[in-house]
Parts: sequence; C-alpha cells; structure tokens
Amino acid sequence: MIKTNGSYNGLVGNNSKAAKPHYNLGKLLEKKGDVDEAIASYQKAIERDPSSIEIYHNLADILIKKGSYKDALKVYQKALQFNPETLDLYHKIGEVFLKNGDLDKAIAVYEKSIEIDPNVSWSYNNLGDALAKQEKWEKAIEAYRQAIELKPDFFWSYHNLAEALFKLEKWQESI
Repeated sequence: MIKTNGSYNGLVGNNSKAAKPHYNLGKLLEKKGDVDEAIASYQKAIERDPSSIEIYHNLADILIKKGSYKDALKVYQKALQFNPETLDLYHKIGEVFLKNGDLDKAIAVYEKSIEIDPNVSWSYNNLGDALAKQEKWEKAIEAYRQAIELKPDFFWSYHNLAEALFKLEKWQESI
C-alpha cells in the first residue's frame, strides 16, 4: 500500500477529478476494513460521477453493513433519481424497509418494481416476503406463485410458498 501523510490518497494519483480511482480506493479500503475511509472515498467518487449505480451500490452496501440503514436508504433513493428504472435499486430499498420493519413501504417499492418490469421473479418473491411478514398469507401465496411461474427453478419461491400454505393449514398444497 502507498500511504501519503498517513492516508491512501496517494493511490488516487493525478486522477483526483475522476470517479474511478476514488471508487477503486473505496473498494480497497472496504476490503481492508477501513469502513469510514471507504465511505469517504465512495462519497468522493459520487461527487465526481453522480450517475454511477455501481458507486451508489457499494456506498449503500457498506452503510448497511455498518448499520446505517437510513443513510443507505438515502443513497439508494439518490441513485434512483439518476436511474429510475433500475430494478435492483428498488429491491435494495425494499430490503432496507424490511430490515427496518417498514412493511407497507417495502410492499409499495416491490409493487413499483413489478410495475416497471412484471417479468422479474425476484420482485414477486420479495413482495411475497413482505406480505408474509404482515401475515397476509393469501396475497403472499399469490406473489410466490407468480414468482414460480416466471422462474420455475427458483427454490426460494417454492420454500416460501410452502411456508405460507402451511400457515393457512393447507397441508396438501404445502407438500
């Protein structure tokens, strides 16, 4: 590692105005366990390229690992301003809402992802998960079945469907 005055800024070199060196430095610092420095580096990268989904993802993911869910949510929502049709962002936002217990918001986000592209099984599976947490079993079952229809080899949707059917004591269907 090259350190300059006790920091890793020497790695950025003459490309301090470009996003990629700051992004790469953030990844390196994250792997090294320097979470706060990695966050700062990702933030510098975003300042230089505010439309890069990849940078937002890494920043938000490290914030989640740190337990800063509200900050991660803000980062994902900012990324949506630049990339409003990116389903993965909706899924990540939904995950944050689920972790915070904001089930209605998670459901709304997953429904939005389905509206954008109704052919993605993950959206239905995640919607089913949020509905199951609210014990809305019939709706969860419907979502899981839709996920299976779209991707018949997706194990988790079968697993989740069986659990929801079991909760409704639909024993034969849950087998």
